[in-house]
Amino acid sequence: MNDFQFQNTTKVYFGKDQLGHLHGEVLKYGKSVLVVYGGGSIKKIGLYDKVIKELKENNIEVYELAGVEPNPRHTTVNKGAKICKDNHITSILGIGGGSTIDASKAIAALTLADTDNIWDLVEKKVAWNNALPVLAMPTIASTGSEMDKSCVIANVEKGVKSGINGDILRPKAAFLDPTNTFSVSAKQTACGGFDIMAHLFDMNYFVNSDKYPLQFNVVQTLLRTVREQLPIAIKEPENYAARATMLWAGFMGIK
Repeated sequence: MNDFQFQNTTKVYFGKDQLGHLHGEVLKYGKSVLVVYGGGSIKKIGLYDKVIKELKENNIEVYELAGVEPNPRHTTVNKGAKICKDNHITSILGIGGGSTIDASKAIAALTLADTDNIWDLVEKKVAWNNALPVLAMPTIASTGSEMDKSCVIANVEKGVKSGINGDILRPKAAFLDPTNTFSVSAKQTACGGFDIMAHLFDMNYFVNSDKYPLQFNVVQTLLRTVREQLPIAIKEPENYAARATMLWAGFMGIK
């Protein structure tokens, strides 16, 4: 095995009765939060109302950035950081898939950087070493962005995707409620499952597995589990056990 350092700093709240802890995590960093989300599916499933109620009942000032795109655009990140800077926001909550959480991380870094354009950080024109605290609430089992330290964004003008990474971007807390994934379509559930498998393939089959027998066997078990549970989640979208297993596999896949 190679030498390595390991620290997993994201606090995980797993299950269907964990939302009551949200305000406590936000208040660790201040009394304001930017809620970042995508096309509005969180409103359809009732999650938006629950989150806003939880925050406002605890006297937290809530700001919003809606409409984050799949493969979030750098201009959207710039917009989010401007909201944070203008209102002295103290934390960010990303709700949705990997794109929303990635956008939240980029916004967190840009808010405390000496520029208004995230692409300056991507191209290393402006140095950065700090970020607002990020909290994450995934609504699909997929990328595992809720517990990793990197983000990818798109610059449509340049026609490229790139990103930034650093330990400071790793979410401080992640709220993983399998019931929030019940409404994900069969197609998107399958796409998320194959995303998890792609990460696992990267870990095993593009390295010399003979040097890493422990990791290899762990990944094999994870792949077998996803192969078993993904068809169940597709066929029975409200099967809590299958959805929970897939959601946790997303985290394991990114590690």
